[in-house]
Amino acid sequence: MRAFGFPWPEGGIEGVRLAQDAADALSGADIALFPIPGITKEGALFAPSCPQKIIPTREMLAGMKPGAHIILGWADANLKAHCEVLGITLHEYEWDVDLMLLRALPSWKGCSG
Repeated sequence: MRAFGFPWPEGGIEGVRLAQDAADALSGADIALFPIPGITKEGALFAPSCPQKIIPTREMLAGMKPGAHIILGWADANLKAHCEVLGITLHEYEWDVDLMLLRALPSWKGCSG
């Protein structure tokens, strides 16, 4: 497994390699887990700790295996277009009502201290 775009712990993560960049993280991947918030208004992945913006390009995504899947909160038109051309299936869950109801109680408890 590879990871990129979030604060990397000092001791690393067992079984996970810190990728050099987003293309390296996606290279050969069957499945990619993108941030829960998905895409920002600027078209970048939500990765506030990453020093550079991660804007999914066709070239970056083309390194994934044929028939790959991306799971994220929501995708913009740019990401959807690239995935359609490359045969990558998007799984957006931002508007999944059942999932939101399941997340509601843990989120409320986390906020209420």
